[in-house]
Amino acid sequence: MKKSFLLAAGLIAATFLLSECKTKKAATTTNPEPAKPAAEMAEITAGHDLFDNKCGTCHKLPSPRKHDDAGWGETMDRMAPKAHLNETEKVQVLKYLTASNK
Repeated sequence: MKKSFLLAAGLIAATFLLSECKTKKAATTTNPEPAKPAAEMAEITAGHDLFDNKCGTCHKLPSPRKHDDAGWGETMDRMAPKAHLNETEKVQVLKYLTASNK
């Protein structure tokens, strides 16, 4: 009886340890999101500056997490003319907001 109990406990412990190793290995093999190219980061930074300086002059700035990508697209279509953003500036602000809303 004592032998079968020890054998069962050993099997349970071995199973637990093996499952933990498998879980940790799977977690470490996941690839992180690749870094953004420097040109894209420059556009995102420019968008952030425009957002602060143009949008922030008229009202309190909302969090980029307030909307999803589609919501920010609609908001930018409505607000870009009011902020006197040209098409390039509008794209930069939108890139900043969509990169920051995750």
